[in-house]
Amino acid sequence: MKIDYTEFDAQLKSLISQRISKLSQLEANDELRVMAIELDDGDSVTAFRVIGRRLQALRKKGLIEHDAREGWILRRQ
Repeated sequence: MKIDYTEFDAQLKSLISQRISKLSQLEANDELRVMAIELDDGDSVTAFRVIGRRLQALRKKGLIEHDAREGWILRRQ
């Protein structure tokens, strides 16, 4: 079964656009953390891991990038 991350990714990008862009800040966001836990695919992964995986997936798609000072930022389309 393939998991649909559309809503989660949209929330993640929304937070990044609001300059909530460091992994620790994203994990501290209650709404995002609850969504991440709900997306647990049965492997008992933590919210931290789900968020990290989705950040990397969005980076690979070219939608976000990481800056050492700013954290995660949206790429200009």
